[in-house]
Amino acid sequence: MKLSIAILILAQRPPGRPKGKARIKGVRESPKKNQTKVDRKGRIGHCGLCGGEGHNSRKCPRESDESRKRRRLNMEQQSHEQAIEDVSSTAPPATQP
Repeated sequence: MKLSIAILILAQRPPGRPKGKARIKGVRESPKKNQTKVDRKGRIGHCGLCGGEGHNSRKCPRESDESRKRRRLNMEQQSHEQAIEDVSSTAPPATQP
């Protein structure tokens, strides 16, 4: 009796999406999964504002403090407007008397 319960516990499927059955590769086949995948190692990042190498738009040395503040306020205002729009779209429609 205890043995059958232990087997049932071990046989339960783990949570999450099941991994597919891997095909057994041939002797001369490459063990790599994806040869077209590009990794980030050795690549140089570029800035979205000035196009310079080695930094992104957040740490751009050419951007002035004034324009950085203006861009930040604009982003905050857009997120606030989006939040208001989301709340109003989920509210029930107003009824007229």
